[in-house]
Amino acid sequence: MKDKMSVWSTVLLLGTVWGFFEGSLGGFLHLSPVPIAGKIMTSIGFVIMFYGLKNGLKAKHVFAVSVIAATLKFSTSLFFLLPLFHIKIINPAQSIILQGLCFAAISHIFSDKLKSFKGIALTASMMFTMAFALSATFSFYVTNYVMGPLEGSFFMLLFHLAMGSVFTFAAMSLVHIMYEKMIFIHVSRLTFATRMITSVVLVIATFLINGF
Repeated sequence: MKDKMSVWSTVLLLGTVWGFFEGSLGGFLHLSPVPIAGKIMTSIGFVIMFYGLKNGLKAKHVFAVSVIAATLKFSTSLFFLLPLFHIKIINPAQSIILQGLCFAAISHIFSDKLKSFKGIALTASMMFTMAFALSATFSFYVTNYVMGPLEGSFFMLLFHLAMGSVFTFAAMSLVHIMYEKMIFIHVSRLTFATRMITSVVLVIATFLINGF
């Protein structure tokens, strides 16, 4: 029972960290003219889940991390005064969940590949491409929305996929290096109270930031 509480408090903490980044940095980037905002935020999500794996979480746990992040993102609709299923709310939320699903599936199937830079490069490309394809399909058929990269040329689409894969690979590689060099911060070593309090603070901070 104690071990389960430790695992799920870690899941909650990482989920709220991801949700905080989505609500703060993500909101800023999407309002800015930066054309790579989506790729930056996607790579942040992947690196948080990879960090979770390095902390001993399993595939089902990292998927739960994405669900928590998506729920936090979804709840910001209260502050945007938008309909609950508005495209600006539902699209980012579904993207986060599908991203978590792709990461969980690939990291489970290719777990051995995540122990080398070559393997990380391969899985990073697979994760980003699959997550983008599923999210784009959902957006088009469910919300009748065409994602930006699909509105350009085929070359621009390939560039988008390549850049997203590179960002994801770079972020995951950094975590891998930190882990191998033993300069890695293990969330599981934080006290249960610290993880819970930090999660609550991050949720409050996310709501406050979106309130301005």
